[in-house]
Amino acid sequence: MTGKTLLKADPLPWLLAENGPGVRYLALRDLLDRPADDPQLAEARRAAHRAGPIAAVLAQMDAAGFWAEPGPGYYPKYRGSVWAVILLAQLGAASSEDERIGRACAFGLAELGAKVLLLDRDAAGAERYVRDAFAGFEVEIVDLAVGARPGLDAPLAQEFVAAVGAVPRPKYGWTDVARFSALGIPALNFGPGDPLLAHKADERCPVRQIEQVHAALRAWLDAVVVRDAVCGCARHVAEGLIGVSADDAEQEAGLLHHHYPCLASMGIDGDYGDTLMHISGNLLKNNIGPQVKPFRRIQYIIPGQKSD
Repeated sequence: MTGKTLLKADPLPWLLAENGPGVRYLALRDLLDRPADDPQLAEARRAAHRAGPIAAVLAQMDAAGFWAEPGPGYYPKYRGSVWAVILLAQLGAASSEDERIGRACAFGLAELGAKVLLLDRDAAGAERYVRDAFAGFEVEIVDLAVGARPGLDAPLAQEFVAAVGAVPRPKYGWTDVARFSALGIPALNFGPGDPLLAHKADERCPVRQIEQVHAALRAWLDAVVVRDAVCGCARHVAEGLIGVSADDAEQEAGLLHHHYPCLASMGIDGDYGDTLMHISGNLLKNNIGPQVKPFRRIQYIIPGQKSD
């Protein structure tokens, strides 16, 4: 069974009607596989650039080569230069038929630079491919990143997946996770929304998904209090440390403890030679310090001793 057998009639004569040159051009090219030098295809291509969607898009282009406003062209969304060039490509527009198309591409490359996604090559191979593809042109590589490698073998990544209760799936597209992966840092993409809807006119994200992701991240970041003080101070400190960097956690814990409305005495205890408030605060900090030490980025130089 083919697509044609499911239709009530053959749509090809309608698609090839001469009153729709843009549709006729694409039907000849993509459905009938006419070669580029086919006379009927050549005439349909010329007609598609004189009237129809291609002509309408080009009519909105500024003489300098941009749409809506100069700049990289992503904004205004769906009306800027990036979107216009994408639409022209989908409509089969050719610079050989209208020099404005080449002017628009040149403007975009000058403003934004060429971005090439090569998933099956390493960094060196990707650079060679780009330079070969643009042989004869001056090519300046301003950014280069390899693809993200699978990272679910990292214990931290496995703990995250278990905590948020998500099913790992491949990410169809490049993100900055690749940069972390190259540095050996466990990283995953996690968030609400459907990536297949990104950059489309009906792009959307249900509020329910945002709430679910928020709850999942809270579950991952939430502090577990094994044993709390009678007054609830330990839980207060734990909740206050959520989102605090490991570099600042020990100091912040002391401040959270100090400002908690506790009834511990500030008088000097005869047995300990200090206030109970200070003693309990030091116990808390001394417990938190070793827990966060492996995750610190800052190293403190202690004169006459090894760095901590």
